Formats: sequence, C-alpha cells, structure tokens
Amino acid sequence: MKIVVLNGSPNGNQSVSLQYFHYISRHFSQNNHTVFNIGINFSKKPEIDNSDLKNKIEEADLILWVFPVFFFNVPSQMKHFIETVIDTDLKDFFKGKYASCITSSIKLSDVTAHKYMHIISEYLGMHYIDGYSAERSDIFVNKERKRILNFATLLFKSVLEKVNTFPAFSFYQPSANLTKIKDDFYSDLNIEIKGQTLLLYHSDISGSDPQRINTGFKNLIKSSYISADLAEYNFKPCMGCFKCGYDNECHIKDGFAAFFNENVKKSDNLIFIIPAKDAFIAAEWKGFFDRMFFNNHIMVLKNVKMGFVLYGQSINKDLTYSLLEMFAASQGAQLTDVVFLEDAEREVDIKLLVLLKKIKLNENINYQKPLSFYNIAFEKIIKSYVKLDLAPVFYADSKFYCKLSMSRFFIVIYMFFRNIFIGFIFLFPVLRKTFYKNINPYTIKKMTKIIERK
Repeated sequence: MKIVVLNGSPNGNQSVSLQYFHYISRHFSQNNHTVFNIGINFSKKPEIDNSDLKNKIEEADLILWVFPVFFFNVPSQMKHFIETVIDTDLKDFFKGKYASCITSSIKLSDVTAHKYMHIISEYLGMHYIDGYSAERSDIFVNKERKRILNFATLLFKSVLEKVNTFPAFSFYQPSANLTKIKDDFYSDLNIEIKGQTLLLYHSDISGSDPQRINTGFKNLIKSSYISADLAEYNFKPCMGCFKCGYDNECHIKDGFAAFFNENVKKSDNLIFIIPAKDAFIAAEWKGFFDRMFFNNHIMVLKNVKMGFVLYGQSINKDLTYSLLEMFAASQGAQLTDVVFLEDAEREVDIKLLVLLKKIKLNENINYQKPLSFYNIAFEKIIKSYVKLDLAPVFYADSKFYCKLSMSRFFIVIYMFFRNIFIGFIFLFPVLRKTFYKNINPYTIKKMTKIIERK
C-alpha cells in the first residue's frame, strides 16, 4: 500500500503526532510511505513546485492527515495548506482516495478537529475512515500501543478491501430566508454600548472584503469604539514550542503579546469580523487564535462579551458555531452571538443590529450565562493535566489552578466530610432507603422556600 502522510505540525519531523505514524510504519513495513511537512513548507502559501506532491498523491492508496490539535482544530499552517489545495488544481488529485487522520492532544475537543478533517476529506471527494486521537504520552503505555496498532490494522484493511463510505457532513449549510423585519426594529439606531469595544478584522485575506461590515457597524454604534486591522501587524503563526508554558511569555517577538494585552485583554466587548474559508474561518484568523495560546489554559477574557460576524458561503455552521462556543468558554467569556452573513450587502444591517441589540440587552440587565458543559469540562480537563501530567511543561497553568483550588479549600473540606457522613449512613439499609425516599421531596421543599420569598 502506498501512503502519503501530510504532516501539519509546525515542528516538522519533530512532531509528536508524527511519531505515532512512525510507530505504525515500523510494524507495517510492507507499506510504502512519503511524508510531506505541510506545516512548514506551506505556512505562507508560497509559489513552489507541487509536482512531487501531485505525483505521490496520484499514486497513493491512502492520504493520512497527521497534526497536533491547536485551539480545537488544525494548526493555522495546515489550514493554509488546505486553502491552497482547494483554491488550485491540487484538489483534483485527492478525488477517490481513502483518507484518515492521526492527532495528538490532551483530548480537549479533539472531536471537532477530526470532524473538520472529515468534512474537508469528503469535500475533496475522498472516502474518509475514522481517525485516531492520541494523547501525547499514549505511546509510553502498552495498552495504548496495542490500540493504535489495532487502529492501523482496521484502517489498512478498510482501504485494501475498498470499504464503501458515505458522505456524513455538508460542506456548506445555507441559512433560512430572513423573516420580514418590523418597521420599529430600526427605531433605536445608533446604539450606545458601555465600556471599551474592540472591533477586529483582517483586510488582507484573498476573496474577502470586510469594509461593508465595518461601515455597517459605524452607522449603528453611537458610542466610540476601537477598530484594529490585523493585516497591519503581520503576526506570525504559533510554532507550538511550549516556551510560554513557564511564564505566559510568548517567545515570538513580533508584538502579538503586547497587542493582545493592551487591546484585546482590556476590552469589555469584542467583535470579530471573520471571512469563511473552506468550511471554517480563514487561516489568518486561525493563526490569530492559535497565538493566543501564550496564555496557555488560563481564562484571561473572563466575562468579556464576544460577538462573531462570519461572512461568505464556504462554511459549515454547526462545526464553526461549536468551535467558537468552545473558544469563548475556554476564555471564560460571554458569547453573545455568532452571526453568519451569506449576502453581506443584503443582510449586513439587519444582522449587525441584532448582534448589537443583544450586547446592549445583556449589558443593561448585567446578565451572565450559567456555566455550560464546555466551561466545566474545560476547567476539569485542564486541571487534571496541568496539576499532574503536564505541570513541568505548563508551570504557569499549574500555579494558577493550584491557587484556584486553594480558594475553594473550605468548600472541598465541607464536601469531603459530608460525603463521609452519607457513606456511613449508607451502610444501614433502612437509612439508605429513607435517604433515597426523601431526597427529592427534601430538595423540592428547600426550593419552595426560596420561590415563596419576595
């Protein structure tokens, strides 16, 4: 079997993800494989000779996407490569091939990264076989090494036996037609929003033009706001070096950390204007979110109100909304809305006004959403890793979450002794039966007292 490995890590041959494929290849030496480090050679979509890549893909039986998960999806360098493929004749060479992926992560939303590659593979006309999600240290565990070899056996047999696959996802999901807006909807134009509002956009992305949206905001917002064009800064993509893990200091000295700390971090309201590109956001914007990782896993935008405006038709809305919802939760922010503009000229004023009204209403009522699955899962998963397994790597995270645990010390102590007491009474069948009989009525009784208060 001929395999083409597309390695999306910016670390090239030093990628942890790639080592999992090397482990597989040592046990299936009858296969021939070629590795292309697309996370390095394609990071800026240069004019290079793709003839070798085209030839290898044309000959291949299997295309294997290999990459680390950066901010819930593929690294921005790999996103650049995907955009290059779809925008050129490279896409024609993928059609009819089998595809799968191998990722490495701490299992924090690895499923969304796999779902994205499933969508892209199907869009390119490939037969997608479910991929393998590895934790960084799985290779050191005997049971996990057996698991990845079983995955490889299943994958290769599926390809050799030409197992049929059927499309599972829609690359593009159109919106329903806009309902008629009442006349009084526009009665409160020139909305005034308190606090610092930062409008972020990127004017130098092929096929995008955010100016119509910028104009829409200018016409609707009465209060002053800051507008920043990321194209003026030329920020580099994240290299996944982990050097920021010690003190939250980014070692890429291009001004990104200063820009983030002085502008993004100090804002009360953040509005992102982002073009859609190949089922997700454009690679330049993925690079922006990847670079925020210098904060590691600390929620640095706690209670900041976020709004996203995505324009263009090349987007999978379910996936994108989920990813942005996870992103907001990971920062401790309040996601106000995600607005999709398919026809910026027709929809822009209506949908931007809806977004601004939501921000204003939340502000007036001072409403903060309750913690969701994403909020709780993010904190629990991160704490379990940075306080134990990855404490030496993410030293700053470890200190932060240890302090957070100390602030909850008395709550933990109370729950500890409460659970010991309940465990003791459960030793007696009569008391255990009484407990379960009365637990719901007791809870309702306490809730009723609260409800009846004025």
